[in-house]
Amino acid sequence: MKHQYYELSDLLKDDYFIQWVTKAQNESNHFWDNWILDHPEKSKVIAEAKLLILSINYSKTFELTKKEYTDRLEGILRDDIKRQ
Repeated sequence: MKHQYYELSDLLKDDYFIQWVTKAQNESNHFWDNWILDHPEKSKVIAEAKLLILSINYSKTFELTKKEYTDRLEGILRDDIKRQ
């Protein structure tokens, strides 16, 4: 599913989103900050998902492999090209 269609339940299942909320890094900050700027209509859903995630004590550590990072970046770039 493409991120622009994400609803609350989708965000709560998205490992990359959870990682950003619980352990933000430059790559995830860049992606989600830009995504929020591109989809301001989702700001309420993002805030709600962040609040729910932060209220849960996650024991799992999220680390993207190089391939996962590359795949996500390529997907973002493809989506950007399609929007133009």
